[in-house]
This record gives sequence, structure tokens and C-alpha cells, in this order.
Amino acid sequence: MSAADPGMATALPAQAGELSTDLPAPGLAFGIVAMLGTTAVQEGSGMDQIESARTRVEQATGLPAVLDAAYDAFEQMLTAITIQQDRGGGTFAAFVMSGTAVANGRDALAAAPSLPRVSSGDLAGTAREPCGDPPPQAAAEALASLSQLLSRRLTDAGDHSADAGDRVACIQAARHAAYICSLLGGTPEP
Repeated sequence: MSAADPGMATALPAQAGELSTDLPAPGLAFGIVAMLGTTAVQEGSGMDQIESARTRVEQATGLPAVLDAAYDAFEQMLTAITIQQDRGGGTFAAFVMSGTAVANGRDALAAAPSLPRVSSGDLAGTAREPCGDPPPQAAAEALASLSQLLSRRLTDAGDHSADAGDRVACIQAARHAAYICSLLGGTPEP
């Protein structure tokens, strides 16, 4: 999205380390919030879930493991972002727009041929009430850091993949991760 697009808000912060508070186009926020409202909330504090996802992404070896860890990380990020956007305030727009990018990154990975598939029975019992609610700035920093790691790992995985479908999925998901990093005040790596 660029500032030249009529009716669209800019999404990138002026300086690294700041949250973007630009508002999305009229009507856009409602659709995004409705979509995010259907996300299952995972057990544990938001920061614990993000740290756990980060560790899993860092330790993943091999394309299927990286894809699986990255998919799970996008899921955990979506949960944390939903909690933060529900707070409202000055960071609302940054978290809402990040939520859209997180969902897009997750969906890009869902198309990867090497992503391990789970049966619907494996997902039973995952919905829980949130136990933690970190302050917006702490959540933004943790999410920006995780998205930076995701961008790096997915770019590397895509570069080394023999399958065109995996390469495309990794490139698209990495691009969304870099965008999330920008929205939440981080500095995306080239």
C-alpha cells in the first residue's frame, strides 16, 4: 500500500521504533476487526506465546519444520495482535493493520506444498482464554522482533527450496513479515 493510493492510509511509521497510528480507509477497519474477531485465543500469556513461537522458529531445521514453525508463529502473532487491538488507544491502527498482514502471511504459508498438514482432530481443545495482556509497546517490540526473524528465516527457506510453490509461499510470507515489522516500529532487514 502506498501513500499515492487514493483513500488508503499510509502504514509505515516515520521513524524506526515508533508505532504507526495512521487510520485505515473508511470501512476497512470494520472488516479487518470482524475477521480478527474469529481468531482462537491460545493458552498462556501473550508474551510467553510469542517467545515460544520465536524459539521454535529459531530452532527449526529443514523446510517442513521452518514452514510449520512459521505458520504457528503467525497464528500466535494474530492472537497477540487481537488482544492488543481490543485495547483501542493510539496503537489500534498499527495493530489492526498488522493483523491483516499476519493473516496474509499465514495464508501464504498455507499454500506451501511442504507445510506439514494436521488433521482437524489435532486442533481440538486449542481455544482458551488469554492469561496475559502485555502493554502495547512491549507487545509491539516482541512482535516486530519475531516478524523480523520470520522474514529472515522464510527468505532463506525460499532461497533454498527446490519447489516453486514453496518458494512463492516463503517469499510472500516473508514480505508480509517484513511489513509487520515496519508497522510495529521495527527495522525490517533487506
